Amino acid sequence: MSFFVVPIEGAGTHDDPRRPKYIPALGVQWSMCDLDEAAIVWANTTPAQDTAVDANADATLIPALQTSVNVAQTSSALEALNIPSQWITSAMTYRTVLRVVVGIAQFIQRTEGLGQKLTLAGRLDLTMAQIPVAIRDALIEAADSMNVDRSAILGTTTVREALRNLGEQFARRRIVLGDL
Repeated sequence: MSFFVVPIEGAGTHDDPRRPKYIPALGVQWSMCDLDEAAIVWANTTPAQDTAVDANADATLIPALQTSVNVAQTSSALEALNIPSQWITSAMTYRTVLRVVVGIAQFIQRTEGLGQKLTLAGRLDLTMAQIPVAIRDALIEAADSMNVDRSAILGTTTVREALRNLGEQFARRRIVLGDL
């Protein structure tokens, strides 16, 4: 069983649903959590399948969850996907990092369910006061509906820091994605 970060493909229609790239073709059990145009995927794969997926330039095999995180490599990979990574330390494991990132993804999915897509590219270093009011209102409504504490998030808080704060709160909750 492995975790991957891969692009999402598919138009999102009945005939062409959104799905993780590479994984369904393996014919294995899988589940995903999407984050913008990327997917965090758990798949019941073999080592040979892991190697085959990881050989693709746009796919990343996550190291064993209990190992300590490589801060520079992980931060670089996350930032390339417009996912904030300033909070990662060498004391963390890949399990901890994945749980925070999945928390961020679930929070963003909730805002999309409220009709506002928080596109991360180019917005991470904006303050909350600088993002459009409709998106800011959806973020507040999403936090409240998910019973997440947003009291530390002010107008001067960057989107990057707000997502870290919210993601870390989700990391302490039950997340259902493989054995995460």
